Amino acid sequence: MTDIVWSNITVTLGQLQPWERNPKSISKSHAKRLLASWDKFGQFQTVAIGPGFEVYDGHQRLSVLLAAYGPGYQIDARQSEVALTDAERQELVIAAHVGTTGQFNWDELANWDAAELQEWGLDGEQLQDWKTSIGAVINLLGSSEILDYTSTERENQGVSSTWDSVKNSDNQKVIIGNIETRIDGQLSERLSGYLKSKYENDGTPINIAFEEVLITGLEALE
Repeated sequence: MTDIVWSNITVTLGQLQPWERNPKSISKSHAKRLLASWDKFGQFQTVAIGPGFEVYDGHQRLSVLLAAYGPGYQIDARQSEVALTDAERQELVIAAHVGTTGQFNWDELANWDAAELQEWGLDGEQLQDWKTSIGAVINLLGSSEILDYTSTERENQGVSSTWDSVKNSDNQKVIIGNIETRIDGQLSERLSGYLKSKYENDGTPINIAFEEVLITGLEALE
């Protein structure tokens, strides 16, 4: 059980102190969508801050709302009684956005309206973000040891992979959604092109296209 105690507090945007090491950013189109969502639904997520009003989570909302409504605009926040260390701030940022947020059920989303999904954010820009992330994750993690998801967890889910040629320890790590595997640099380019082509030509979400490659093997990229 954590010793960190959080309290509800109302603050103005002008009181908040953004973290200069914040690793996230937001595009103009996403900022526009964030503001539209805020205006429609109101504040359904609080901003996490420290005792000195330093922002732990909520930088994109801060920047977008500050530009739209100014420093006197009030929002709800959760404030910690003690300041987080830099290591804790880094962990919180990642935990809040990656690895603890679950995955989409693409079979279920296939029954939703495709035009509305794109309007809400599952669009070409998101696909490009995913594509960029493939290379970025490879560079970030290199050839560190990983869970062989294709031969263990996925086998338990009834999904077999014939992608045996990419399991060598000197290959690089690729993560898409909750799927992890290893591929070399050249294969990474082929995979990126395939995923983009499937989305642009067929409207296939990147996760679903990646599932197909894992099931059918490398011949899917031909």
